[in-house]
Amino acid sequence: MIRFATFMNAWHMSWRVDELFVETEERPMYYESTTNLIFALDCEMSYTAAGLEVVKVAVLNCEGVPIYVEYIRPLNPIVDYNTRFSGIVAEDFINNSSKTLKEVQKDLKKFIFKDTVLIGHGLENDLKGLKIIHKTVVDTAFTFPHHSGFPFKQSLKYLVQSMLGQSIQGGTTGHDPCEDARNRTVFIWDTKELVNKDRKSLRVNIDFDYATHVKWSPDCKAFVIHKFNENCLEVYKVDKKKDGWLTASKAVTFPKGHETDVIGMGIASNGKFIMTCSNKTDMIIWDLKGEKLVKLDTFLMSTFCAKISPCGRFVVASGK
Repeated sequence: MIRFATFMNAWHMSWRVDELFVETEERPMYYESTTNLIFALDCEMSYTAAGLEVVKVAVLNCEGVPIYVEYIRPLNPIVDYNTRFSGIVAEDFINNSSKTLKEVQKDLKKFIFKDTVLIGHGLENDLKGLKIIHKTVVDTAFTFPHHSGFPFKQSLKYLVQSMLGQSIQGGTTGHDPCEDARNRTVFIWDTKELVNKDRKSLRVNIDFDYATHVKWSPDCKAFVIHKFNENCLEVYKVDKKKDGWLTASKAVTFPKGHETDVIGMGIASNGKFIMTCSNKTDMIIWDLKGEKLVKLDTFLMSTFCAKISPCGRFVVASGK
């Protein structure tokens, strides 16, 4: 008789290669090194014919603002939505758009790079579900170890209750990783008040998105942002109230002009036009109402930077 025994090892090496796994890449040169450094990531799982699979992913910035939320169509048929813990029900896939795992991987790799810090709880399970290899992580399951030691782990619910005095995941319908998150990503300060303790500032809400570029108009009566997810520009009008505090209101949303990421944005010193340039070869000159005045070819394989001259007469692009 031949008996087979299994042993628990500190590390496990599989002989199989899962071609669905992808690895985060180096940050492109056109990304500033001080932006997009830290994100929180959370996934929800459901049971399929092949076991647990990711069905929803959420990425939040440091302010708790959801910048990427997507339902994922699993590779195999769902047999149990795991609603008690995931909060996922069948209607979610009927009432919301969803993407394949490969499409979600492609989206995440647009703003999560090798040096991006991902924060999560039990993050290895989320990354394994997303089939993404990423080494720069902060996992609160290990940062705050269980008093009984490995392999036991503190639950996120316990950590939040014991360390923050807050209650989460108290319902019976699961939890939303973006629960109570507020869409606030643009801060404006009055520089005259910087030396005072009561500094006047304004926070502008950007619904389900965040700004990668912000530029002031020459008269300081408006500012323009570039929205990452929608890949378009929005103009906000700024007014000052009687008490001296600022207020901002959305004035114009431009149509989508580029298919790839915008790496350069500027406003002419005379305030007559706005320039945007993608990381490929297209540069667009807009009027203030969101109409395209001209679309230029930079004749570069990849564009890293684009600027408007101080006089407002020239535009320049650099790349390779």
